[in-house]
Amino acid sequence: MSENSARLESVVDTNRFVSGAISPHGSPRRLLRAWYNQRFLLLLSDQQHAELTDVLRRPKLEAQFRLDAEELAQLFSGLDAARRAEPRSVVPVQLRDPNDVMILAAALGGDADYLVTGDNDLLEHQDAAGLGKLRIVTVNKFLAILNDPEARRR
Repeated sequence: MSENSARLESVVDTNRFVSGAISPHGSPRRLLRAWYNQRFLLLLSDQQHAELTDVLRRPKLEAQFRLDAEELAQLFSGLDAARRAEPRSVVPVQLRDPNDVMILAAALGGDADYLVTGDNDLLEHQDAAGLGKLRIVTVNKFLAILNDPEARRR
C-alpha cells in the first residue's frame, strides 16, 4: 500500500491488542476503535492470531477485567477477518525476544506499512537497514499518522 493510501496495512503487537481489550481508556483502546472504524487494515500471522485468541479467551483475564462479551465477539470477528501475513523466515535485525521476531517477521512478510508496538526492543530498530518501507512506531505515533497524513512523511 502506498504512503498516499487512505488505509495503511499494519501489524499491531499482541500486547497493544490485549491492552486495548482490557482497558476502556488510553491509546490502545483508541487504536482498536480506529481499526473497528476501518481506518487501517490489520495484518496478522496465523501464529499471532492463535496467540491473541488464546490470551483473550482466558477465563482469568475475562474475570479480572470484566471483559464485555459483545466487545470480545467483535474483536474475535475482526481478528478472523484480518488479512493473513506469511512471516518472513529471516529478519534483518537481531532481537532478544522470540515473540518480537514473530511480530517483525509477519510485518515484513505481509509487506506492512507499519508495525505498531510499545515494545522498546522493537522500537530501537525503527531505523534499521533492511526494513524496506516498514516503519516501527508507537501507538500514539500511529494514531497521529492516521489523523494527519502529513505525519507519514516525518
